[in-house]
Amino acid sequence: MNHSYKVCVVAAGIGAHMGDITDTLNKALLPLSHKAVISHILEEFPPTVPVVVVVGYQKDTLMQYLKLAHPERTFEFVEVDKFSGPGSGPGHSLLAAKNNLQCPFLLTTIDTIVQEKPKAPNYNWVGVSPVEDTSRFCSFNIKDGAVAEIYDKVRTSNKYAFIGLAGIKDYAEFWESLEADQTLIGGEVQWSNGLEALVKKTLVVEPFTWHDTGTLESYQATCRALRSEFKNFDKKGEEIFFVGGRVVKYFQDSKIIADRVERNRILEGLVPKLVAHTPNFYAYERVEGRVLAAELTLSKFQRYLEWLSANLWSEKSLPAAEQEKFRAACLDLYKNNPAARLEKFYKKTRIHDGVDIINGVKTPPLAEMLQKVDWDSLAAGVPSRFHGDLQFDNVVVPASGKPEFVLLDWRHEFAGLKEHGDLYYDLGKLYYAVNMSHEAINRDLFSVQREGERVSIDFYSKYSISACKPLFEKFILSRGYSLNKVKLIHAIIHLNMSPLHHNPFDELLYYLGKLELYECLYQKV
Repeated sequence: MNHSYKVCVVAAGIGAHMGDITDTLNKALLPLSHKAVISHILEEFPPTVPVVVVVGYQKDTLMQYLKLAHPERTFEFVEVDKFSGPGSGPGHSLLAAKNNLQCPFLLTTIDTIVQEKPKAPNYNWVGVSPVEDTSRFCSFNIKDGAVAEIYDKVRTSNKYAFIGLAGIKDYAEFWESLEADQTLIGGEVQWSNGLEALVKKTLVVEPFTWHDTGTLESYQATCRALRSEFKNFDKKGEEIFFVGGRVVKYFQDSKIIADRVERNRILEGLVPKLVAHTPNFYAYERVEGRVLAAELTLSKFQRYLEWLSANLWSEKSLPAAEQEKFRAACLDLYKNNPAARLEKFYKKTRIHDGVDIINGVKTPPLAEMLQKVDWDSLAAGVPSRFHGDLQFDNVVVPASGKPEFVLLDWRHEFAGLKEHGDLYYDLGKLYYAVNMSHEAINRDLFSVQREGERVSIDFYSKYSISACKPLFEKFILSRGYSLNKVKLIHAIIHLNMSPLHHNPFDELLYYLGKLELYECLYQKV
C-alpha cells in the first residue's frame, strides 16, 4: 500500500536523564517487555509507511538494529552531528530531516509510547496526556479541542502536556516557522518553535494513554505499567530482544559477535542457524517450543544428558602443540580469569578477603584457599566441542520434537579457543543449573546477611531442579569423570560470575563459591 505521508522518529539524543544505563546504548534500544523501546514505537505505525530516523548518539548500533530487527520496513537515516550541548535538541535534530520530509508526516520522539494508534496526518494534530507538573514539558492552553497557546517547559495551570507525538499536515509552514525561530528553551531548540505556525491555522488536540521513557524514573514506571521487569544494568554491553519471529542479540564488543558467528558454524545442528549478523548484532528465527526449565522432569533431564553425550561431548585427540595450547587455555580460564574478576568484585563491593564464617562454617581467606588448588589437575581438561552455558533457560525443547533439543546463548570462546573447550567446564556450568534456579534468583528469592565475619546465605531451589542433582552426579561418575573436579570448577564459576551481577546477588555468588571451594579442598566431598 502506498502512503502519502512518512513517519519521523527523532532518536539522536544522548539520554541525559537516564543515568548511566545509556552510557553504551542509545535509549531507543533500552529493553521493554523483551523488545527495544523503538520497536514498540514502530508497532504504532503501518509497516508500509516509510520511516525517517534521525540518529546521532550511538548511531551505528541503532541503525544496525533497525535493519536487522525490522527488515520489512523502509528506513531513511538522517545523521545529526550536534546531538548534545547548547543549540542541540529535538528541533535542531528534526531540521536535519527537512529534505526527507517534504510531505505530511507523523512525528515522534524516541521516548513516547502510546496505547492508541496515531491517526494519519490528514490534519494538524498534537498528542497530549494529563500531567501534574508542566515544568518539564511543553503544555497547551486548549480551547474547543485545539491549541490556543503554547507554553514550553514552564509551570502553568494547564492540565495536559505535549507527549512528543504529532501529525504534521502543513509541513511547509511548520518548516518555515522552525527555521525562522531558533530560540533556545532549556538550552535546546524545541519543536514548539515549529508548532507555533500551526496554531495560527488549526492544531487539534488528540488525547493518548502515554508511557514515557525519557527519564530513568519514567522508564522504570513504564516497565512496571507494561509488566516488564526492569533490567539491572550491572552487566552492561549486551542485550537480547524478541522482535516478530526473530531473536536479536546485541554485544557492544564486536569481537564477541564475530566469535559467536564463527561458533554458530561450529555448533551447526545444535544451535539455531543465524539469518543475519552485523558488527554488533546477530539474529536467528525464534524456535517454537518451551525452555527446558519449564518442562524439566527426571526423564527429560536423563534424555538431555544422553543427547549432550551423543551430540556435543565427544573427546577430541589433539596434536601435542594444540594440547599444550588447550592446557594453557584451561589454566587461564580457571586460574587467571577469576583472579582478575575477584579484584573487580572487591573494588565494587568493598568487601575484604579474610576469614568468614559462612552458614556456620569457618573458611580461611580466599587467597589462601586458592593457593591450595591443584591447578595442574584443573589444567588437564578434556577437549571436546562445548557450549559454555548449559543452564536450563538456554535450552529449548522444540514443539515439533525435531530436533530433540536446541541450545541457545552459546559461549563465544574458551579462553581464546573456538573449535574445542573443556568438557569439564560444561559439566561445571550444568552443575550450577541443578543447584540454582534462575527463576528464583530473578524473583529475589535469596538472602545474604553479613555481621562482622559471620555470613548467612540462602536461596530457594525448585524441586524439579534439585531432584536432578543426584541423577547428574551419578551420570558424572558413571562416565569416569571426577565429581570433585566438577564441583571445584563449579565453585570457581560462582566466584568468576560474582562481579558481573547486581547486589546482593553478587555477594551470594561470592560467598557460595567460597563455601563450595572450602568443601572441595578441606572436606573432599
